[in-house]
Amino acid sequence: MLQDLEGICKFLGIKKPDTLPGNTGKKKMISLHKKGGKTYHEGTKARELIKSLDMEKIIAGNLIELHLIEEEIYLSNSKTI
Repeated sequence: MLQDLEGICKFLGIKKPDTLPGNTGKKKMISLHKKGGKTYHEGTKARELIKSLDMEKIIAGNLIELHLIEEEIYLSNSKTI
């Protein structure tokens, strides 16, 4: 998600920081939310944040090819139906 730092900052209404404190993605997200005066939520509570992000930028910036994960999940789910 941090691949779209501009989108996160825009959602939170803050300026893009030069550095992000925290040694994990979660800690960095918590730090960003604190700067925006908000509480960081995971899961379904993060829906509005996720909707506001540039998914193409996130997909392109990932080390893991997300489409492979999506295909595996889709194939696994279709086998159980």
